[in-house]
Amino acid sequence: MKAKASIFGAKSPFAAESKDTIDELCDQIRNQKLLPIISNNITDDLLFGNHEKLIEAFAEAQEYPFADKQNLARVSQYADINQRAENKGRKNVYQVKKDYITFLKDNLWPLADEDLWAEVLEEKPVDELRSMLFTDFAQLLELPNFSDDQLDTLAILTELSLPVYVTTSYHTFMERALIAAGRKPVSGISYWRPNLKGLASYFVDGSYAPTPEAPLVYHLLGIEQYPESMVMTEDEHLDFLAGISEDWQWQEGIPGCVRQALSNSSLLLLGYNLWGWDFRVLLRGLIKRSFNENSPQSVSIQVREDEQERVYFQKYLENEVEFEVLWEPTMDLMQQIYDRMRAS
Repeated sequence: MKAKASIFGAKSPFAAESKDTIDELCDQIRNQKLLPIISNNITDDLLFGNHEKLIEAFAEAQEYPFADKQNLARVSQYADINQRAENKGRKNVYQVKKDYITFLKDNLWPLADEDLWAEVLEEKPVDELRSMLFTDFAQLLELPNFSDDQLDTLAILTELSLPVYVTTSYHTFMERALIAAGRKPVSGISYWRPNLKGLASYFVDGSYAPTPEAPLVYHLLGIEQYPESMVMTEDEHLDFLAGISEDWQWQEGIPGCVRQALSNSSLLLLGYNLWGWDFRVLLRGLIKRSFNENSPQSVSIQVREDEQERVYFQKYLENEVEFEVLWEPTMDLMQQIYDRMRAS
């Protein structure tokens, strides 16, 4: 909000001081009107150092022959088609997902402390480690380490004491960070395909209300506990859009508390690539559907070196959903928010 001038041209003594974007976000946080939307890239960067290089390695493991090796949905689609061809058309929708989780484990354990890894191998049989959820596997290896003095993005998000977090990650690292901060998070998923509607849900009767003490972490594109819920291939992203379009008003399709947060809160998009299928589905399936003229200002954090891409992304987000784009590393901006909140 800019300070207003009086009719004589001087600044009015009653005018509010001008606020920058960080101040505006802090105000929304205090009012519990900020909705963080967290990409899979955030946890991949915490664990592996670089999400894009990780997906490139997965593409190489799947012998993906095309240039766009950083596109997980296309790499998964390619792997799924190849597996179906090898199985004479029999579709196993879980195999690519299992392969992906196994790939993540194979690339994580070399990053663990050698002594700790040796202890794990002594205590746990290999078959148990192979079948373990990736989040549990990482926790066993004490990765990522949330106890370090320097806060990471997820740890800062827990300090904001918000009632709802949306993520397109399949893993529960956000829940782990909240538990470490003394909260009692609830995990939710979108019931975007018919066979998911038989799973237990907090949203059936519409009475569930998340709180900062017991926040909802809503896994928009599924969760690894239920591989059938994970949206990975290009086809699944399209099916997801179709599924939530049919069930938009149904509580379990996209629950009311999430739809309300999307409409009434400032959105803070963390770690998304404009070209990614996860972002495209998020934008077309949820954000644009919830957006209205009274929606608060929302922010997307982008890190792009190419100036032409920056110009295009800026125009796209401003025109589509009136997002402000901040061109800086996610952790830098989250640290600024954290420091302002502590100082206020």
